[in-house]
Amino acid sequence: MGVSRINNSFKLISNLTTHTYTTEKEILEDFIAQGKSLFSLEMGVVFQVEEDCCKVLSLSSPLGRVEEGQSVLLKDTYLCDVLEHKKPIGAPSVQSVAKSQASPFFTNLTIKTHLSAPIFINGDFFGILSFSDRKKRREQLTSEHLDMIELMAKTLGEAIGKKIIQKALEERNLNNMTKLSLLEGIRDNAAHAMITTTLDGIITSFNKAAETMLGYKSEDLVGIESPAKFHSLEEVIHFSKKFSEELNIKVEPGFQTFVCHTDLGLKNQLEWRYIHKDGTSFPVLLSITAIFDAHGNKNGYLGIAQDVSEIRGIEKELRKRNEELAQFAYRTSHDLNSPLISIRGLAEVIKEDLENGDIQEVNTNLKRIIQTASNLEKLVVDILNLTKADLEDSTFEDTDINKVLLDLKNVYDFSLQEKNISFIFKSSGSQLIYTQKARLKQIIENLLVNSIKYCDYKKDKMFVKIDFDVADNVQIKVEDNGIGIPENKQSDLFKMFSRFHPHREQGSGLGMSIVKKNIEHLGGTICFVSNDSGTSFKINLPIKRK
Repeated sequence: MGVSRINNSFKLISNLTTHTYTTEKEILEDFIAQGKSLFSLEMGVVFQVEEDCCKVLSLSSPLGRVEEGQSVLLKDTYLCDVLEHKKPIGAPSVQSVAKSQASPFFTNLTIKTHLSAPIFINGDFFGILSFSDRKKRREQLTSEHLDMIELMAKTLGEAIGKKIIQKALEERNLNNMTKLSLLEGIRDNAAHAMITTTLDGIITSFNKAAETMLGYKSEDLVGIESPAKFHSLEEVIHFSKKFSEELNIKVEPGFQTFVCHTDLGLKNQLEWRYIHKDGTSFPVLLSITAIFDAHGNKNGYLGIAQDVSEIRGIEKELRKRNEELAQFAYRTSHDLNSPLISIRGLAEVIKEDLENGDIQEVNTNLKRIIQTASNLEKLVVDILNLTKADLEDSTFEDTDINKVLLDLKNVYDFSLQEKNISFIFKSSGSQLIYTQKARLKQIIENLLVNSIKYCDYKKDKMFVKIDFDVADNVQIKVEDNGIGIPENKQSDLFKMFSRFHPHREQGSGLGMSIVKKNIEHLGGTICFVSNDSGTSFKINLPIKRK
């Protein structure tokens, strides 16, 4: 082989490194084609060695007796020499190599010449690049041939190695993209606000829940603003002073206030107030953690905020209920105990009167006991009604308004006539509403009873008037010209055990509490106006659809 040809051959092999291959198969096919041409041998094969076998990865042969994917044992074949010495081997006459007699390539293809070299990938033995022919070469294979196939095998190993690395990087990038897509999906569909920032506090992401919670768009804040945009400066200053004392460090008002606990490796979950774009504020539970890159370096912060307005509302309602319960327990025990003490005292007096034979006084005190017991019974009934109003949910049903009012008129007709009170009612719109009939009846009944109890005998024409109007909602107006509610006591009207005219009636003081609780359970509201001329209640109830 001439010097010029050798130089051109080495140049051709070196140029193979500059080729761009889409797949590993393209690499193998190109190297085999170039090698066949370079060495003037008719067959080319790339083997991958696995333990004691070699597997055909790619081949080019005029005969179809060996196929890609086929494996053969290395034992007693000429390929063992390459495997054993890890260096290129060439033989112009395979028959001169004893081990070749067992090779399926010798048997099936009657190989007479071969040139082979080991393939290394990243320093690890991978397989063998081999070229062969059924014809015996006229000239000896020289050291230049061995150098060329060694260089070709080395170049092939580098090309395969690059492709393996490239594939691994592509898979890793794909995995990273998948993970990133998953994280973005979690972030954008999270129920809580998720906000990330740089180390100096500039917002880098602002998820959809944060947009809904605060009223800002992501593009208005990312890369521009810090979380201070939706925090109160007064609150930041307050917490800065508080954290400085607690942590024994100087915490400057600003972004450091939010992350000082995180920077010290402490749990950072506190309640703050966020300020919506429209200016309204609300409480959030804010957790702040550090973000680290692949090398473990901190490169930002993640804040997760949960709106706790509803929770705080529930807590407030529970505190209110507990206060009501404490008041209820105290007043109930007092109001139940007082008549029992009175009854016991009267019973002792009756015993003495019986011993003295004073029957008239006995009868008087017995009437007092009966009246006291009757009042006690009314109190117990009102307590039960109050409990039902708070706990019981009666079923919704079609309710005829006129029938409810007529039934109440019939029940209280004697009391109305006895006191000469006119009962007037009218309704407009639909006569049927879909509501909890028991609650509606109790609301109207309690207001009617109060109007009867606290009528003004000084007025010539006393009346109770009830108007119903059903349109977009249910409006009920209950009006009387009674003695009214003292102005200085009106703020206590719906409180339990509120009594404003004890000289007129010995009620339980629970009636208006029962009214309000029933109205609230129906989702409605009640307001009133009261003076010496009388009292007017207005009730609004939403229309419920079937």
